[in-house]
Amino acid sequence: MQKESAKMPMNIAWDDLRVILALIRGQTLAGAAKRLDVDTSTVFRSVRAIEKRLAVTLFDRSRKGFNPTALGERLGQSAERVEREMRDLETDLTGKAAQPSGNLRVSTTDSVLHHYLIPSLTVFAERYPLIHLELIASNELVNLNRRDADVVIRATPAPPTHLVGRSLGKLLYAVYAATDYWQQKSTSDLNDHVWLALDDSFGDHPTHRWRRKNYPAVQPLYRFNSMFALNQAIRAGVGIGLLPGLHGHDATHLQAISPLIDDIPNELWLLTHPDLRNVVRVRAFMEFCAEIIPPILSSNSNETA
Repeated sequence: MQKESAKMPMNIAWDDLRVILALIRGQTLAGAAKRLDVDTSTVFRSVRAIEKRLAVTLFDRSRKGFNPTALGERLGQSAERVEREMRDLETDLTGKAAQPSGNLRVSTTDSVLHHYLIPSLTVFAERYPLIHLELIASNELVNLNRRDADVVIRATPAPPTHLVGRSLGKLLYAVYAATDYWQQKSTSDLNDHVWLALDDSFGDHPTHRWRRKNYPAVQPLYRFNSMFALNQAIRAGVGIGLLPGLHGHDATHLQAISPLIDDIPNELWLLTHPDLRNVVRVRAFMEFCAEIIPPILSSNSNETA
């Protein structure tokens, strides 16, 4: 095996590394094919050909997909280094070092995507026309080690320690109701209203702890797997619930029925993998978010107050 490993650098090309890296990131033939813009049979044949040529096993097959062996993982790490160097070289050769370029995968929640990123996309496109964004709306923290995304924006009181980034600001919550809903109710006692909340997919969310502490008798009638869906249900007059201040900027439909709550620990974090923090397009996007999001966050909180 040592002799085979020693020969591998002589028998493997960048195209081989691209296939290996795509399958590690995609986990399935379909996932890899999408990243390479080919069909699944091409990926399968390529992987088999690489393994046959090198006389090694790079992936263990299972019903769930393709898991890299220890050697496959090592080649994947090498492929990532080559990928970064190729991108930097391409930038230098095209004379566009001052213009970040390439594809960038950004994962965030649907509410952050709706309230922050989508309204800012035209500005970003004007500033960085060569960066092509792929925006992924998900409430799950994607695996940056596997490169499911390059950058994530998440609300959390404590970000994962293996990622790097910065806090964009504290999220201040209030209890919200639809304006029409609140005007038609005869009582201001929040115990007497239908409550809406996030579901168990958010774990022990800070809003859950606050509600249990301050309104122990309340049992939410409906639960939602996203903050944006919760916002829409409150906006529709289904009931009341806790939302970050950024959700309440549309005063014609929503109104805060409590003061801002400063003891719900939660912040909006901008994060990436340590290996990516100096990639030009990643740095450009993170600097852009750090410029546009904190002022919006602050202004919405002030308006809610």
